Amino acid sequence: MTIRIFIVVFFTYFHANAQYDPHGDSCFYELALAKANPDKVVLLALNNNGLTAVPDDLLKFKNMSMLILQNNELNKLPDWLINCKKLKHIHLTFNQFKEFPAVLTKMPWLETIDLSSNYINLIPKDIKKIKELRYLYLASNSIKSLPEDFFHLRNLEDIQFRENLIEEMPKSIGNLKKLLKICFAKNKLASVPKELGKLKKLYYISLFNNKLEKIPYEICNLKSLNYVNILGNNLKNLPECIFELPKLDVINAGDNHYTIETIKLYNSKIKEGKNYFFEPHMNESYFH
Repeated sequence: MTIRIFIVVFFTYFHANAQYDPHGDSCFYELALAKANPDKVVLLALNNNGLTAVPDDLLKFKNMSMLILQNNELNKLPDWLINCKKLKHIHLTFNQFKEFPAVLTKMPWLETIDLSSNYINLIPKDIKKIKELRYLYLASNSIKSLPEDFFHLRNLEDIQFRENLIEEMPKSIGNLKKLLKICFAKNKLASVPKELGKLKKLYYISLFNNKLEKIPYEICNLKSLNYVNILGNNLKNLPECIFELPKLDVINAGDNHYTIETIKLYNSKIKEGKNYFFEPHMNESYFH
């Protein structure tokens, strides 16, 4: 089970990084084996261990760059974690965190933070100090808003806020010019700012199951866009220029408020090889 969970993380987030071979001799899945080979540890995965505290043995692993502690009982991180200077990727899904761990904001070299499936309701202002952050995953928490400081993280490439309570996507989203993927699915968004159209590298947008009534025309500035999921909103129409985006292969825009005539019109615009969906009563489990 532990190896399988790691492989999901590996192929989802780090498939381009040959440093992490899940079967390599620098990857450890048991603390005892890692302690016996402290200098070899690059990746340490201690999933499903019932941990209530992070073992201080981790300080021995001077070369550790990825730490995976999924499915434990953790609710805080130790201050000494700041001494893990080579740690770049930390995965803490399915734990008991009620607050974003403050020590992480003191580790500006971090590139990945995954705190999905916890109980966090607030993103701290000091998050702006994690200047190297590229991947931030906070799905399935209770976050209601994004502080302005969040938009100082100019190296972000992938943000995941699925299943939170967010009511507004601030205009400052347009400042994150390196973004490739965004997911705000299953929130409470009523609108999307036109500044989204400034994210020229963006290729993936997931906004399904919100309260959107309109998609801004500026989405048509996103020439790299490949995937759009806006299933289950309150949309009556779409910007027709969206059908002309050269790389857009998937549009899931079903379960909205189109007329039958509108659906027929949109279906007539589907080009060969494209996967466009506009029908009602679509099953979200087929999409992401």
